[in-house]
Amino acid sequence: MKTSFLFAAVLSASSIFAGEFILTDKGTPNAVIVMDDASSPYEKLAAKEIVTYVKKISGADLQTAQNGKVRIELVTLEKSRKNLPASMTGKLDKANKEAYCVQTAPDRIIIAGKTPAGVVQGTYAFLEDILGVRFFHAQAESVPVNPSIKVKDFQIFRQPWLKLRRLNVWRESCPPFTPDETLIWMNRRGYTWNTERFDRNRQKYYKKMQEYLPCQTEQIRAGTHLTFENAVPGKLFKTKPELFPLQNGKRVYDKNHSQRCLSNPDVQQMLTDYIIRCDKKGYRFRFGFRDSKKGWCECDACRKMGTDDKGNFSISNYTYTFIGIVAEKVLKINPKVDLSYSMYLDYRDVPTMPGFKLPKELLGCYCPHDRCYVHTLENSECNARVWKLWKEWRKISPKQELFEYYCYAETDYCPTEYVMAKDMKLYASLGVEGFTEDTSHVGRSQMLTNWPFYYLMSKLYWDINLDVEKVMDDAYTRYYGPAAKPMKEYQAYRRQLWESVSGHATYPGGAKRYASCLLVPGMEKRLLGLLDQASKLAANDKEVLRRIQWDRTYLNKYWIKEAHKILARSKGKKDISARRTSGKFVIDGKLNEEAWRSASILTGFLNMTNKAEAKEETRVRILYDDKYWYIGIEAMTEHSWGPLVAKHTKHDSEIWEDDCVEIFMVPPQDSYYQWVVNSLGAFYDAKGHDLSFESKAEIKAVKTKDRYTAEMKIPVSCMGRKSIQEGEAWKLHFTRAARNLQPPADKDYSSVDGVESHDYPGYRSAALGISVVRNGSFSKLVDVPKDRKKARVIISDQLPEGWSVYCGGVLQDKTGKNIIWNRNGIIFTYLGYYRSAKRISGFAEVSGKGDVMISLNGCVRKPGDKRVYKEEFRKNIASVKNLTEKTRIVPLQFDTEPYSHYYLYFRSNSTFKLHRVVLTR
Repeated sequence: MKTSFLFAAVLSASSIFAGEFILTDKGTPNAVIVMDDASSPYEKLAAKEIVTYVKKISGADLQTAQNGKVRIELVTLEKSRKNLPASMTGKLDKANKEAYCVQTAPDRIIIAGKTPAGVVQGTYAFLEDILGVRFFHAQAESVPVNPSIKVKDFQIFRQPWLKLRRLNVWRESCPPFTPDETLIWMNRRGYTWNTERFDRNRQKYYKKMQEYLPCQTEQIRAGTHLTFENAVPGKLFKTKPELFPLQNGKRVYDKNHSQRCLSNPDVQQMLTDYIIRCDKKGYRFRFGFRDSKKGWCECDACRKMGTDDKGNFSISNYTYTFIGIVAEKVLKINPKVDLSYSMYLDYRDVPTMPGFKLPKELLGCYCPHDRCYVHTLENSECNARVWKLWKEWRKISPKQELFEYYCYAETDYCPTEYVMAKDMKLYASLGVEGFTEDTSHVGRSQMLTNWPFYYLMSKLYWDINLDVEKVMDDAYTRYYGPAAKPMKEYQAYRRQLWESVSGHATYPGGAKRYASCLLVPGMEKRLLGLLDQASKLAANDKEVLRRIQWDRTYLNKYWIKEAHKILARSKGKKDISARRTSGKFVIDGKLNEEAWRSASILTGFLNMTNKAEAKEETRVRILYDDKYWYIGIEAMTEHSWGPLVAKHTKHDSEIWEDDCVEIFMVPPQDSYYQWVVNSLGAFYDAKGHDLSFESKAEIKAVKTKDRYTAEMKIPVSCMGRKSIQEGEAWKLHFTRAARNLQPPADKDYSSVDGVESHDYPGYRSAALGISVVRNGSFSKLVDVPKDRKKARVIISDQLPEGWSVYCGGVLQDKTGKNIIWNRNGIIFTYLGYYRSAKRISGFAEVSGKGDVMISLNGCVRKPGDKRVYKEEFRKNIASVKNLTEKTRIVPLQFDTEPYSHYYLYFRSNSTFKLHRVVLTR
């Protein structure tokens, strides 16, 4: 092997201790970096990084080494095969082109790559795995300090299982990082990247990374959403309108929405020629279309192109027939062209054309819109449709990559990395060739707020079998340094809260799931307390204090601020009243059954933008029985300026474009369900954004002079439930679109409390029946009087409002919810005074040890009886034997006596925990 010394040194074969290599000794360099004479920019960059971080660790400058006894060789398989150990060449021969092998030999340390790109990544593995350096994000690294660097024998071999490992980041989505900081970090973390997404003027944006620019590992990609703006440019519309879409009988062109006339042979040939030109420049090409649903051509030839043998037209049939035609043309000219296509938006369904297939050379890119990022893709009900659709596509195109949207699912400062890690194992097992996370969201700083996600992702790309918990424990230990202990507890608690609240996080976003994480009192205080502890421990470390401050900023910006919004909206707001009915209904839209007269009316809608009173009044009535919800709506039209907008008549069409009312339901521990109904009675139903959901609801609407009314009968079975039970924690929400008002403000979008349509954490709870127990979820806490705390009657600083305890207090369960506990004592609350007999029913949720007795205590006080309250009777209503830590539901039911006061008591003979109590009449 020809060797040159990047740094002035004399190659020394001096012996070193077997199994130990001293790179620096008390700040003095003892190593020399050796490369081939014709070293590439990759090897030069690798050498620079070693010098930089050895100096940061030890203070020693390898550039000044004159007699270094340790050789660090940077080599590629092609140029140095004869000088490499057989164990290294054997592994690299069988590996992919980015593989590397880093190991010690009797007289040297070898960093070998199958290609120059592998040398760079092997260098970062050496810095991280052997020297202890960590690159967390673009402005945070961890470098150990030790003037003497001693290395024992080691061997590392890795290759990425993913060919494409991409962050779809661009100049405006980098902040607070600069573009060059971002790309330097991506290079160090083993992502594939190029600067094309950032800016073609490299000198302007890449002041720090000139050495990195030659090491780009990703080809520029042409096509996607700009396919036709480049291949069939809009300037041709004036002279060749036939290339553009026919809509409503006219050829049209809209720069932001218009597709092209795909059946036109000239369009097909122009795109073929454009792809060949891109290939000659070394670009990859991806078939794509405008990011719009409104620009498709309606001419007879295009409709025929998209219609299957059963007469059904679909955008998928239309677009993939076109893609197949053009792909065949291109591959005849050059069979080696790098072609891919997107399964995206309204061309994501599998084509129904008989015998449909695409050339096997094409790589499919699946875009899982509507997937939930709280739950795994494969094994969750919420993602079942997205997962099923992808499996169908894999049969058509076995070569697949994914384009994901964690960033766009309202996941700011959220621990989504643990679900991503589980999904990555699935993708590795399926042989996925690429993974792109869309980090192009402007103004969200997610490269910083969610740095653990991107850090862990980059490690899993190279080793899918990593222990995720150990990786994150190591990351937090090094990232937070002296404050690691409370910050690990902080991050674990945030993860616990995120995973325990109900709901989902999907793209497209809408609902801010993190807003629900701090609704129970005490959670916010605990997190802020841990940050305070961490700040004290890091008082002498400015860098760690800066990192803790980032956490504090984003906790406040996302979790705390959004939780406070919900609490403020709900302050003084009553639960939505829903009454049980035994009435019979004819679903005809007229609301003339007697049962509707007894239903409470919900009204007072507010504009969703400015929270002003809605222009038109909307009245909602809600009833239920065991199997159905009944919703009655009166949408007043007293300020209408013209006919109601009612263009849509088909089920699941775009009903929201009409004058309409939307109904949202959130069952206990479930996602939300949506119904949209217009004045014609046409309706749309979905689970989240899943259009395949069918509720089998009965819905009718009637128009009269000053309103339209809608009557709905919705089976709970469609939401996976057997019945509706009093005390269940349902949420309901209603919105209204009025589109025929007097100009200039001819539209008004209003809702209950002004809460937006899909913002489910802001929905009001539904009161099923009338609750008779105060604060039965223990969500509201009050301070314990000092005298009672001092007497140790209560062993906590707070208790749930309305509740008392003897020999106990309040704590939180694993999900962060408040529970009451006592030891050989009692827990009790006042239920109220009853003038007449009432049937009370519900349940208590309990756990602990030993036994518990549940009783009613009270007295009778008829009108005029001036005696003070005194416990005159005790009535046992339930008992539980042999409690365990697993919670148990205890049914409760009793009838009240007229003119009676009641207290509800729980007595135990051991440690007893009360999780919640629900009682209704």
